[in-house]
Amino acid sequence: MSSPKLLKYHKPFLWLLIVLPPVIIILIQQLSKINYIISSIYKIVFLVPLFYRIFIYKRSLKESIKEGLNFDKFKTNLKNNLLVILVLGLVFFGTFFLLKSQLDFSRIAEQLGEKVAVNAQNIVFIGLYVIFINSFLEEYFWRGFMYKELRKVSTRLSASVLTGIGFALHHLMIIYSFLEWYFVGIMFLGLVGFGMFMNHTLEKKELFSCWFIHAAMDVIMISIGLIIFGIV
Repeated sequence: MSSPKLLKYHKPFLWLLIVLPPVIIILIQQLSKINYIISSIYKIVFLVPLFYRIFIYKRSLKESIKEGLNFDKFKTNLKNNLLVILVLGLVFFGTFFLLKSQLDFSRIAEQLGEKVAVNAQNIVFIGLYVIFINSFLEEYFWRGFMYKELRKVSTRLSASVLTGIGFALHHLMIIYSFLEWYFVGIMFLGLVGFGMFMNHTLEKKELFSCWFIHAAMDVIMISIGLIIFGIV
């Protein structure tokens, strides 16, 4: 931090950033008519690290964007990342097919259309955005900023758990209202675990690997969405 006074407010500020995305999502869902752009407005929060680094840490725009990104190191980790994707992919798909008989696809599809304006006509285009852009925004925010900053004011475990919970909540606030409670619980534990694993990935590798793995998991999630909408 640039001064002791700013350091004093650093931890409360990080807590606010953890809480803000799910709170904004809930408020947005109270609107009677929405589209995908409006339902995604909370993602403005994901740009806070950029301004924080520029105005608080006094770094350049280029330094702020590139922090944590090491493509050369990513290339050396590529084979290991592919193995991780294979294992996580089997877990994700396996869990879905194990529980899919308990899911009402038509109700989920209807609620996705009403809550976040995702439907059979736009899911492919939204999916491309989620895979290539949104995955980076989330990793840039949760791993590249929140986890790293919380590590400065708390233990590694506390930082990992907190960001894992924040990561899970901001996803579940979108879909919790139209899933059974036990499925929401399973997803919550899975997302917290995934978030904590990605924190570990950042520690051992770098942000490119986090983005690559996250994007691959989003491919699986969009594929499941295509199944729910009856496209495949």
